[in-house]
Amino acid sequence: MKKYSIIIVFLLILSAAVSAQMRYGVYVKGGASNFIERDYEGGKNMANYYTFLPSYNLGADVIFPFFKADLSNFQFITGLDFGMYEAQSNVPERWYSQPEWVGPIKWDMRLYSLSVPLKLNFRFEEWVHVYGGVVNTFNVASNKEMGYRIIRPYTLNFTGGVDFLIYDRFVIGASYYRNLTHAWKYFSGVDIFFYVQQFSVKIGYVF
Repeated sequence: MKKYSIIIVFLLILSAAVSAQMRYGVYVKGGASNFIERDYEGGKNMANYYTFLPSYNLGADVIFPFFKADLSNFQFITGLDFGMYEAQSNVPERWYSQPEWVGPIKWDMRLYSLSVPLKLNFRFEEWVHVYGGVVNTFNVASNKEMGYRIIRPYTLNFTGGVDFLIYDRFVIGASYYRNLTHAWKYFSGVDIFFYVQQFSVKIGYVF
């Protein structure tokens, strides 16, 4: 999957205008993230007791205009993003069927990642842009509450959102992010997988 994503990056960059001037942007995002359970064992109900907690992202964009006149409203965007995603586990006491599992009923779980987005941006107006695409995410760290989980080093994700440009420089936006492949599983031998989702707002600047 990573190999194909790299090929797509180069193909899209080559399709952008050679003579067109690239633009660069920086941004900060703040929002709320959660972990979604997919239980392939059925009936375990080990999760879906997670609630949203604050999350944030720091990132930089590289923006490539397309050279063809009939594609002038489209842009390809890539870059680098650092994200912190967090949720609170609220496992009810009745879930603990074995005494040795008894522990904190509530605890915060946190995941840190580096991401490379591949987004297609459409300009409705000079000041209104919508975008969607995939994000290649590398999970690089977690807090101690994630210690016995099996965290995947790489996940493929979807993102989409809208940006509003002010004076062609300042950006205010909102976006949604979700794992397409699971970020982690509960522990070895249990087919219960977890996916990160995030709703966020953004402020940024385009050079």
